Amino acid sequence: MLKKSLPVAISVATLLPSLPVIANDASFTLEEIVVTAQKREQSLQDVPVAVTAYDSQAMKAQGIDDAVDLNTASPSVNFNTAQNKVSNSPVRIRGIGTNGTNAAFEGAVGLYMDGVYRSRSGMVLATFNDISSVEILRGPQGTLFGKNTSAGAMILSSTKPSQDFEAGGEVTLGNYDKQKASFYVNGAVTDTLAMRASIISDKRDGFIDNPVTGKDQLNTDIYSAKVQALWQPSDELEVRVIADYSKSDETCCYGMETRVDAPDPSNPFDAFYTALSNARGLPYYTADQFDRDNYNNQDGSDESTDKGISVDVTYDINERLTLKSITSYREYSNDQTQGDADFGPVDLLKDYQQLYDFETLSQEFNLTGDFELGDTPVEYVVGAFYSKEDLDHIYKLSSGADMGANFDLIFNDGSGSPVDGLFTPAELANPDAGPFVASNFEHEDEVWAAYGHFTFSLTEQVNLVTGLRYSEEEKTLKHTNLMGDANTYFDNLRQNNAGWLLLGASTGSPDFENTISDEEWTYTASVQYFPMEDLQLYATYSKGFKAGGISLNPDAAGQLIDATTYLTWLALPAVPLQLSGKVDSSYDPEYVDAYEVGLKTGFHDGRGRLNMALFYSDYEDIQVTTFVGTSFVTDNADTAKSQGIELELDYAVTENLRADLSVTYLDDTSYGSSELIPHLEGRDQAFAPEFAGALNISYSNEISSTLEGYMNLNVSYMGEHYISNDIEETEEYTLVGSTFGVRTLDGVWDLSLFCRNCFDTEFYTNGNTAPLQWHAPEMANQGPPRTYGVTVSANF
Repeated sequence: MLKKSLPVAISVATLLPSLPVIANDASFTLEEIVVTAQKREQSLQDVPVAVTAYDSQAMKAQGIDDAVDLNTASPSVNFNTAQNKVSNSPVRIRGIGTNGTNAAFEGAVGLYMDGVYRSRSGMVLATFNDISSVEILRGPQGTLFGKNTSAGAMILSSTKPSQDFEAGGEVTLGNYDKQKASFYVNGAVTDTLAMRASIISDKRDGFIDNPVTGKDQLNTDIYSAKVQALWQPSDELEVRVIADYSKSDETCCYGMETRVDAPDPSNPFDAFYTALSNARGLPYYTADQFDRDNYNNQDGSDESTDKGISVDVTYDINERLTLKSITSYREYSNDQTQGDADFGPVDLLKDYQQLYDFETLSQEFNLTGDFELGDTPVEYVVGAFYSKEDLDHIYKLSSGADMGANFDLIFNDGSGSPVDGLFTPAELANPDAGPFVASNFEHEDEVWAAYGHFTFSLTEQVNLVTGLRYSEEEKTLKHTNLMGDANTYFDNLRQNNAGWLLLGASTGSPDFENTISDEEWTYTASVQYFPMEDLQLYATYSKGFKAGGISLNPDAAGQLIDATTYLTWLALPAVPLQLSGKVDSSYDPEYVDAYEVGLKTGFHDGRGRLNMALFYSDYEDIQVTTFVGTSFVTDNADTAKSQGIELELDYAVTENLRADLSVTYLDDTSYGSSELIPHLEGRDQAFAPEFAGALNISYSNEISSTLEGYMNLNVSYMGEHYISNDIEETEEYTLVGSTFGVRTLDGVWDLSLFCRNCFDTEFYTNGNTAPLQWHAPEMANQGPPRTYGVTVSANF
């Protein structure tokens, strides 16, 4: 099917100029979109890369306040925070991304804020503070951007300071007690120095109620501040310093799920867990999955702090050569405590705690210029990159009050097995004994890279684009079992939490250290053909790479002891006990060969723009995390692929009316055969529906000599898809959002009413099977309900 699509696409592009229009008036045209997808400013229509770009006006019109809002604007992109902002806030492009609570498992979509790579997406994407543009680069970007871009990259840019005085603010009030306020000020300090400052406070009650504790869950409470200085002492030199600070304190995110299906009273496990829940006066979930009640025994707390500084120096050495340096230092912490890790009213696990502290230093240099190779003009970017990230991570988990009875159900089952009757429920799991697993991780990640990217103008109509990057990455991990040495830990478990030894799962590994290193060449080659004005055809091949890693799960290096060995020792206690040996806690790099052909064209005297891309990506050793009922397991599936077609059509229907349509068709995103993770064979990636689309319609018109009325309608569709690697496919859904407002023609005042998910559509955003419930019911996070409110802004 894909082989037939390119000729059709070219035919469509050729016919577009002859299509009838309302009025072929060249007085209004689509604005030119400038992107930095090749690390220099270029028109979107001139780069051989599939890019979706939004400036600040487009984001405001479509209600894009954070990365989650991009889900309804760009059908090839998906972002959500499931259990943790550090380890489970994946960005996915074309169905490729990461999932699972493992802090070492970095994303497949690189995130860059003001040219600085950000290894964890959760905080930077939580709210957009004074962002001027967002660029989404689809497909591997391993040459220019390198680290962790095997699926694509997202580039965010802050509004640049200027010499002109500006000040403004915006206040939003809405349901769920939404209270958001943002302010900025910009101006000249001297003739050569300009500064800009911006702050945001964003608060909202949670979408989920917990009748057990009386609190709401999944609330928002974020504060963010940013200060910039731009120094331009001469025409050749520019120095930009950006310092930012963000903090969040929320009742979020671990275990705040609901059961997908209603409990079945005839199921013996459902009956058992219902009895346990009812004994404490709680229902065992409810028949209405979207009543937005969550009967967790604890409300988890999630506190994050993100701060850093970057220095961006640009120096024009001469008219044809520019040197750029970007230096950055960042600190990021996330404390997730009191999590209810069993996801519901049965008290199986409690006091889930994950603490993260990151320190990151990065440096990049590049040279941008042009020269002639004989009669051939050449534009180039060459550079070098270094980063070092240190992570300290603490993980703790305790047995809940019902865990002993839960173990008793399967081990003291009256079957006469070797363990039947050996332990009482209190010995199988003692809720008062403190954690049964407690680990400390010290992780270091160091990266060196050098790259070059060249565009050869072979003729006036043909360009050859080539790129090459060499990367080295070394990761080290030291794991300390906070429960003591192996023998001390074993004695603790045997006396207080023997059920975990019998289960042979979820106990911590003994102390270990591990080091891995990867080095790889990645490269790209594109041919661009411009057969006529406003039409580009291109074909691109890219080789991508994502480094391997060392798992930060407490049991990553093997259980303390396997169940068989423990049972043998119980039968023959005189035999010396052999604790389990250590296993390799690392996983391999993933590789991708990506092929893309596309066209970019403008039509109707600049009123229309059509971009299409056909893509095929072949992944080898793709990194996968899957939930196995007791923990997340990270490993490599042998193969996977992503192939399909994307279409983006923007059209100015009249001077006042504009329509933007985006459609993504994913023909195949399946995993191949895998001995390590066999249940994924033939299964599509998560969040990879066959069809997804988004339609945005904007209209404005003067209603007086000083006022303009406007409206925006956005409709997004997502077909049937998996929401994790662990549960069955979910239903398709459509979301509708709208904005109606009035503003002054001089841009000073703006008043608008908005709604998101206007028809209160019910949908899920992430899922897994319930931990340690023996029949493994499917659980899922609920998507946001209908929200609405009013926004007032002023700019001076």
